[in-house]
Amino acid sequence: MLSKIVAKRYAQAFIHYKSLTEQDLSFLLSLDNLVEFMSRYRSIFFHANTLTYKKLLELFNLATVFDSMIDLLVMHKRLFLFKDVLEFIVFLYKKNNLIESVSITSSHELRDDQKKVLHCFLEQQTGKKIIYSYAIKKSLIAGIRARGSTFVWESSIAKRLRRVEQSYQ
Repeated sequence: MLSKIVAKRYAQAFIHYKSLTEQDLSFLLSLDNLVEFMSRYRSIFFHANTLTYKKLLELFNLATVFDSMIDLLVMHKRLFLFKDVLEFIVFLYKKNNLIESVSITSSHELRDDQKKVLHCFLEQQTGKKIIYSYAIKKSLIAGIRARGSTFVWESSIAKRLRRVEQSYQ
C-alpha cells in the first residue's frame, strides 16, 4: 500500500514538472499502450534493469520523456515502482483532462460515420473526451457495447435475450 502512495506522488510530481496538457494526447496514447504492454507481460519486468526499461521506452517513443524518471527511481532504489508510476500518470492525466478510455465492441464492422455518431453520443453522455478501441464480437448479435472505466452501455439483441431469460427465472 505504501508503494502505491509513493508511486502516486512520483506521478503527481511528473505531471506538475512536465505540465502535461490536453494537447499531449499522442503522448497519452503511447503511454497507455506501454502500460498495457507492461501489464500483459508483467513477469518479464519482475527483475528488469535500467537498460531494459530504457529500451522499452525507445520502442514506444517515450525515451526522452522518462529517462530522467528512471534515473531518479534508480537513485532512490525504487525502480520497481516504475510501472505503478506510469499507471498513475495515465490515471491522473485522464482525470485532470476529463478523458475516458472506452472499449467498443460490435457484432459487425461499423462504418466511419457510425463510429463518429457513437463517439459523439458517448462524449455527450459522459461529458468527457472519448478515446476508444474497437473490436468485433459476433456474440453480441446485432448490437454494440461500450465499456469505460465508469460505465457500460449496450444495445443488442443478446442483451434483450438475457433480459427475457432473467424474467423467467
